[in-house]
Amino acid sequence: MKTLTKSPLLILLLFMMLAGCKTTKSLESKLNGQWELRHVKGIQVANVDPNFPKGNGYILKFDNGKLEKYAKGKLEESDDYTVKEEKTRINNSEVMYTIFFKKSNSTKHFNISDQKLVIFDGELAADGTESAYEKL
Repeated sequence: MKTLTKSPLLILLLFMMLAGCKTTKSLESKLNGQWELRHVKGIQVANVDPNFPKGNGYILKFDNGKLEKYAKGKLEESDDYTVKEEKTRINNSEVMYTIFFKKSNSTKHFNISDQKLVIFDGELAADGTESAYEKL
């Protein structure tokens, strides 16, 4: 009798674990690839354009838990990361995901679509930024 009671619970637990992994996998596959900076909002400097043209060399390269950050085409830093679904509101936007960078021990929030990645680094009102990237 105890085995019959435990079996459905084990199956339910296994199903929940697999469902969670699938969401992370799907999110990870959307994030994988190269993303080039297109626009920065926040901490603007007078007479400096916040828009970045194609080919500017400011690239984030995500590869299954590893990040390489390039500035003007040169590797600037690398870090390991994990992502998860975590909804919050930042700068009047509903943000869907969180990314944790291990080496730098920092967390940022982001939204992603097929061709656009927006990373939120704090609130704009508190000198934060929103950086928009386009998939290459």
